[in-house]
Amino acid sequence: MEQEKSGAKTEVGRWDEAVGQISAEYAYLYPPGIPLIVPGERISEEAIRLLLEYRSIGFEIEGLKRQEQIEVLSKIDCENN
Repeated sequence: MEQEKSGAKTEVGRWDEAVGQISAEYAYLYPPGIPLIVPGERISEEAIRLLLEYRSIGFEIEGLKRQEQIEVLSKIDCENN
């Protein structure tokens, strides 16, 4: 699914498909509210591993519009900038 956010095209995909892409939204743990991924950051394997690990032990993953998916900048848009 492709969207446009403040002039930049974005797409939504599964966490495991987002490694190496640029995040367009926050992903943080609640409690305590510590961000693991912030907009503009390249998503690392470690960040995804931590999201999965924390979720499996009962933490809530907040900030994402969809469960187990994250909005990222379109690959085409990233290549053009």
